[in-house]
Amino acid sequence: MMKTETMQERSWKSILRVFFDLPACVILLIGDWKVGKTDFSLRLAEDLYTIGIIKKAFGNIEASPSKETKCPYTFLNDLESMKAFTFRDRIPKLGIYDESLTSTPSRKAMSKLSIELAFGLIPQLSKGKAKFLVLSQTEEYQDSVFYNTTFLKGVIEKISLTKAVFRSTYLNDGEFYVKDIPKTTFGFDPYLTSVLKLKPEIKTDEWGDNRKMLLDFSHGKTYAKLAKKYGGYPMTVKRTIQHEIEKILLDPKINIPK
Repeated sequence: MMKTETMQERSWKSILRVFFDLPACVILLIGDWKVGKTDFSLRLAEDLYTIGIIKKAFGNIEASPSKETKCPYTFLNDLESMKAFTFRDRIPKLGIYDESLTSTPSRKAMSKLSIELAFGLIPQLSKGKAKFLVLSQTEEYQDSVFYNTTFLKGVIEKISLTKAVFRSTYLNDGEFYVKDIPKTTFGFDPYLTSVLKLKPEIKTDEWGDNRKMLLDFSHGKTYAKLAKKYGGYPMTVKRTIQHEIEKILLDPKINIPK
C-alpha cells in the first residue's frame, strides 16, 4: 500500500479521485530517465481500476497482464486506433501515452500527429469518459504540445523509483507526496521504446486476410461487419481495403481470387 504525506493527510484513494474522477482529464507524468514512470503509469491504471474510477485501460506500452493483474488493458500504438477505442463506448477508461517526447516533441513542428492529439483527441475525451496520462521528461511539455491547458488537471513528478509528488490546483494543500510505491503487476520490457503513430500499419498479405476482406467487401459486407470478422476497427478496415484496391489498380497482373 502506498503511503502519503501532506499538510492535511489524505488517503491514496482520495488523491486518485481528486486527480482522475472526472468525465475527462489530462494528467502529465514527468520525471528523469529511469525513475519508473512507465511502471508507475501502469500501476496507476491498476489502482484506478481497483477503486472503480476506470473499467479498462489502453496505451502505447506493450504490456502483458500477469496472474495478479485485474485491470483490462489494450495495446494501441497509433492515434487513429486510440480515438476509435476511446469513442466507441462510454465506459470509463484511462489512456496512457508513453515516450511522448519521441512521437510529438513540439507543436512547432505542426505534425499531423501533434495536431490530431491536441485538437482531435484531447478536447473530445469526455465523449468517451476517458482520462489521459501523458508521460514526459519535462513539465514544459505541457506548453509545447497542449494548445489548451483547460484539460490539464495536474502534474505528477516521479522523483525516484518509490516516490512521487502530485501537484494540482484542485489540491487545497498544494503538493501531495507519495512514497513506498509498489511495482505494477503488468509485465513489460523497460528497454523497449514506446512510439505513437498517426495511423495503424497496414499488412500487405497478398493472399491472406486482406484479400479475403476485400472479397467480402465486394459482396456487400459493411466495414463494421468486416471489423468484427477480421478484428480491428471499421476505419482501419476501410484503409486496408483502399490499400488493396490501389495495389490491384497499379498492378494489373494481380488476379482477384475467386
